[in-house]
Amino acid sequence: MIKKVTIVGGGTAGWSAAAILSANTELNIVIIDPSSIPIIGVGESTIPHILLAHRAMGFDELLEQNWLDYVDGTIKLTIEFADFNRVGEKWIHPFFDANGFDKNLFKRIDKYNYPNTAQAAQQEFIETHSVLGKLRTQDFISNDQWFKRSDASLVAAYHINAVKYVELLKQKTLQRKNVVYLDKSVKEVVLDESGSIKHLRMEDDTTTTSDLFVDCTGFSAILSSKVGSEWQDASSRLFVDGALVQQVPFINKQQQLRNTTYCHALSSGWVFNIPLQSRVGTGYIVSTKYQDKDNAIKEFAKHLRTAYGYNESDIQPRWIPFKTGYRPKAWTKNVVAIGLSGMFCEPIESTAIATGHMAAISLANALKAQHIELDMLVSNFNESFEARVRNILTFVELHYTLSKRQDSEFWKAYSNLGLTAEQTQIIEDYKNSAKHRVTFSDALSKYQCTKGKLFDSASFICLFAGYDIHKYN
Repeated sequence: MIKKVTIVGGGTAGWSAAAILSANTELNIVIIDPSSIPIIGVGESTIPHILLAHRAMGFDELLEQNWLDYVDGTIKLTIEFADFNRVGEKWIHPFFDANGFDKNLFKRIDKYNYPNTAQAAQQEFIETHSVLGKLRTQDFISNDQWFKRSDASLVAAYHINAVKYVELLKQKTLQRKNVVYLDKSVKEVVLDESGSIKHLRMEDDTTTTSDLFVDCTGFSAILSSKVGSEWQDASSRLFVDGALVQQVPFINKQQQLRNTTYCHALSSGWVFNIPLQSRVGTGYIVSTKYQDKDNAIKEFAKHLRTAYGYNESDIQPRWIPFKTGYRPKAWTKNVVAIGLSGMFCEPIESTAIATGHMAAISLANALKAQHIELDMLVSNFNESFEARVRNILTFVELHYTLSKRQDSEFWKAYSNLGLTAEQTQIIEDYKNSAKHRVTFSDALSKYQCTKGKLFDSASFICLFAGYDIHKYN
């Protein structure tokens, strides 16, 4: 029986995993998080799956307004994408209401290809017909206004200060009696004869044993790499490899403070703008293969001046490199990789925090079902994890490979890359579904990459409409 779980690494992944796993009082949780390692604090935009994580954590305060104010957060209703398909065009990815009104609308589009206005102007359609899409056209919705609403059908995500979010999770989690915190660094990972972790040797030469280890050490993945968990690289189809990030003050709060994450495609990637209550988080997600960092900084600064009025000389971002890919067997031996150690797609569509949360929830569910053989629990965890990852990778790739842009080497490379055989077939199934009298949702269910369900048929339909892909009449 797995009773003791040791989490190595803090940050959003580590403290989220600790909060979720410690909700099970039958588990003893140890979290090793040296305060000497700073939090990167880049992931500031979420999707509604964060609500599932907060329920799993069992902290009632995370379902109310005060926590969001504490982390300088704002309400997020949509993600918008400018200049991805063509320069001058925009499409919207909305979140969907809890009562299913939006999903029913997309089912009608799916079944009858109606209303046809969805084909004419994707942004106009979303802002006219979807619940949260319509809300986003109105004045900015404050946290106070949102949490006072009586309409329980509304489900939002959040923009958050990731550093403050970690502080809050740490504070709440350490109040539980089944949690022990070690402010130490791991000096050595010692394996047993089977290749599993025998114990961890700490910086003070003490050792720590555990029934299960959770690797939240980021891209270094010091536990997962030690037990032979292979990393599958995704850079052959996802070209961006780093972020130039900066926190900036509001220039025009009325223009910039919006209930949306704003993504603007540039020559070698895209810029995000995430409005918090007190400032804006922004960054250029860039491919250094197609533009060196110095020129990327110049393009980034010019964009911020043109779009918002910032002085280019004030834009001095820090560089955060990343690698895209995942571990097909995130649970290997007695180690489970959660967070950046297990998977990173790229920041578009705000999936990083969500994938860490969902992996922690899956692990928590597995540890509640230990009447089932461990091998089966591990297999089920890895299968659901890989399905979720492939769903994300497939959906995110289409943001680039469907683009009509040919104005830079980056966009030309994506045009030359083209679609995978699976993506091509998915699109053909969508185009032909009305003709064959089947719904796209049913057609989509046969693909491995759609079994993760983070992005379902409604999200694909939103994306297709944004890239001029329509059903045959």
